[in-house]
Amino acid sequence: MTATSPKARPTTAGKPRWIYLDYADGASKVTVTPKNEDRFVMSVRDAAEACQMAHDRDAFVKQFEALLARLAQWLKEHADNFCEAFVTIRDSGLLFVVLRDGARFDANFEDTLTDLDLEIAQDSKFDHIDLNVLSLPKTSETAYSSFLHPEHTWVFRHGK
Repeated sequence: MTATSPKARPTTAGKPRWIYLDYADGASKVTVTPKNEDRFVMSVRDAAEACQMAHDRDAFVKQFEALLARLAQWLKEHADNFCEAFVTIRDSGLLFVVLRDGARFDANFEDTLTDLDLEIAQDSKFDHIDLNVLSLPKTSETAYSSFLHPEHTWVFRHGK
């Protein structure tokens, strides 16, 4: 049995380009035909897991974009308390690093950062996001760079 026939494939611009899975009834293997038409065979279980990973990746990307917007909003609300902020990958999640304007500890600022951390952790809109937060006193680039991934870091700046 063929799940879809080749003539049913969308070719019109703007329409989705699906990956086709063809398998015989009861078969434990499927033939996968991606956009480039380079067919390969894999187990049904592996195909299902790949579909789930693709779905999770798409959900993560959407949530990551929403996270960046939420962090930018928070930073705008606290613009007087930081000079730069970063989102970077660390361990198995993300790290939001706020570089403070000064070296003095500010308990109120730390409380608002903790509140942001809890808000994101408890929000179902971010269930694919594992985020930690950290504030650092104003310091040299060499010092704060040690907390940042050298290739996967997004920088928030504002013009004061």
